[in-house]
Amino acid sequence: MGMDRHVVIVGAGIAGLAAAWFLRSAGGPRLRITVLEGASRIGGKLHASEVAGVLIDSGAESMLARRPEGKELVEAIGLGDQLVDPGTTRSLILSRGELRPMPAGQVMGVPSDLAALARSGILSPGGLARVPMDQVLPPTLVNDDISVAEYIKARMGDEIVDRLVEPLLGGVYAGRADHLSLAATMPAIAAAARTERSLLRAAKDIVAAAPKDAGPVFTTLRGGLGSLPAALAEASGAQIRTGVMVRGLSRTQTGWRLVTGPTREEAMIEADAVILAVPGPAASRLLSHDVPTAASELAQIEYASMAIVTLAYPRDAFSALPEGTGYLVPPIEGRAVKAVTFSTSKWPHLADSTANSTGSFPTRSDADSMGSFPTRSDADSTGSFAGRSASDSAGGFVAHSAPDHGVDSVTGTVAGSGSRSTAGDAAESAGVSPSGSGRSSAGARGSVAGFVPGTRRVSGSDLVLVRCSIGRIGEEHVLQRDDADLVALAMAELVETVGVRGRPVDSRVSRWGGGLPQYNVGHNERIARVRAAVDVHPGLAVCGAAYDGLGIPACVGTARRAASRILEHLDPGGEWPHDGRHPGNQPAAQGT
Repeated sequence: MGMDRHVVIVGAGIAGLAAAWFLRSAGGPRLRITVLEGASRIGGKLHASEVAGVLIDSGAESMLARRPEGKELVEAIGLGDQLVDPGTTRSLILSRGELRPMPAGQVMGVPSDLAALARSGILSPGGLARVPMDQVLPPTLVNDDISVAEYIKARMGDEIVDRLVEPLLGGVYAGRADHLSLAATMPAIAAAARTERSLLRAAKDIVAAAPKDAGPVFTTLRGGLGSLPAALAEASGAQIRTGVMVRGLSRTQTGWRLVTGPTREEAMIEADAVILAVPGPAASRLLSHDVPTAASELAQIEYASMAIVTLAYPRDAFSALPEGTGYLVPPIEGRAVKAVTFSTSKWPHLADSTANSTGSFPTRSDADSMGSFPTRSDADSTGSFAGRSASDSAGGFVAHSAPDHGVDSVTGTVAGSGSRSTAGDAAESAGVSPSGSGRSSAGARGSVAGFVPGTRRVSGSDLVLVRCSIGRIGEEHVLQRDDADLVALAMAELVETVGVRGRPVDSRVSRWGGGLPQYNVGHNERIARVRAAVDVHPGLAVCGAAYDGLGIPACVGTARRAASRILEHLDPGGEWPHDGRHPGNQPAAQGT
């Protein structure tokens, strides 16, 4: 491959950086690779922030260990010894006002063990009685793609969707079951639905076929997943340019031309090949001139926004230390917080980090100008809430990790329970309710009645780090609140569910505007049409979270596929140096 061959990758999230690495490892040192990122930093939704002196992920905090692409990439760039497993896998769901254990043997909320479902107490007696009717009902025809809710409700009733399937889907997509595609989000269930009359039997078969000694479902890096982008960028040997907005893409006689910069100072970049590793809306705009069919399809993908509120509490704020990883909250509970992770319980290495962190942690706000509430915000991660949506950027995309499917993994078990009166007191003092409704906080932006700032000296070993996820599709109004209100919502949630006392010693709000693509009904067919349209154009490929899954392994899989296509274009039938494999030889698994 000649030295003059130039590949430009638009977007420096995990997919773009992984694509750069695949190109380098298979294409050799002579290939020129440039990565353009519109934001001021690389990594997209992989980012770490300091809370109470501890560096903790403020975006994706885990990835699926049972899907190989993510771990293989980590090991290939020399970080394999940094992979760590969770300290516990116990999980809970908040249902009917109480924290209840996640039933064993469920497949994305679809039960395979009726006894375990009954013991969990998640469903009411009536809802529980409806589930086994699946075994006597006539088959539900699934010839075309349908929503998750339509199929599962037809088989097992409304309540199993409302209280078990919805929170798990919400943890992954921040979406709703009545819109999400069964085929795209639950492919194993969708496949079984075409051959098996009973959904319960299908779930039993899926559970029985799963490997019994596969190890933990999730993994992370000792330094946080936020440390992965820099390591990947260095390993790729690519030229990384941040703060470069790509405004146009057009075909030339020899390849592609990209237009960057403001209109008055625009610059042109010539490339032999281009990979678009950006969200659907940004890719749509760049493809509108030469690939209008793909552009039209990508423009129709909806995106959900969310915020992560990370709180650092002294251990004595809990009557009993959280024993599990956290809990999920179904939308039917009417709460703004959709998931809670007890990070120092889930990840033992974080507990070790807090033990090495000792000092005074001021209860403060961003730049100390937002009022008296103790909160800081990731200014470069605010997405549309800072006037710039992720979908408006030519760089970055989402790659969160969660229960069973790889996004925002916030399941687990927790000790203790708060009373209604205590929760009401906390909500009142914060000026908000756990549901996100009620009056707004009084006073200046960021100030909260009855909440006085201060500085408390806390030993790091006495800290508990808690991560609260806020935001679902259609609930953008909750995210329009300022940081102080979001912290108040998270605090009120913890008071009511686990009886936390007092206030956090530090907090941080990380906003991800337009971060989670929605895999709505017809998603797989839409992506097939996008790829068919793109494939007509030599030297062009797409990758990222909008295609085959939101999790890190899925995004890496799309990056490998994109790199394979580009290498075939640049050097058809070429010999690949790396490890003897073409980067696209391994088929990507469906899902995240």
